[in-house]
Amino acid sequence: MSCWVVPVVAAEFFKVSLEQIQVMVAEGKLPSVEQNGFTFVDVLPEVENLTLPLPKPSITPPPTYVALTGEELQALTLPHHEHPSDDEHASLMASESAIDEHDESFSWHAARLTASAGRGAPRQAA
Repeated sequence: MSCWVVPVVAAEFFKVSLEQIQVMVAEGKLPSVEQNGFTFVDVLPEVENLTLPLPKPSITPPPTYVALTGEELQALTLPHHEHPSDDEHASLMASESAIDEHDESFSWHAARLTASAGRGAPRQAA
């Protein structure tokens, strides 16, 4: 099975310099072909059926999840809050309405028009 690559990749594959690859190509020690001005070398010329062994894990992988105990689950859950009193509810609603009033003063349409007014058209290629 062939594996044709450019000489720079072959140099990295063999962990040698590019000059050494060029010398091997010139001496005919490394199969090469030239197509459309590009040189390709075969980094696996004599390997017919390449089968690489799968790496074996050195340790067993940890489980993908761990079941929680009841105590751990209780520590992670948030306590249920009581409903706010009428006074708390009124103050929350007042603060939200203040936020809404602030949002109404900002108009993204106006901001977009302002930003687009400063933009210029692209220059024509000469």
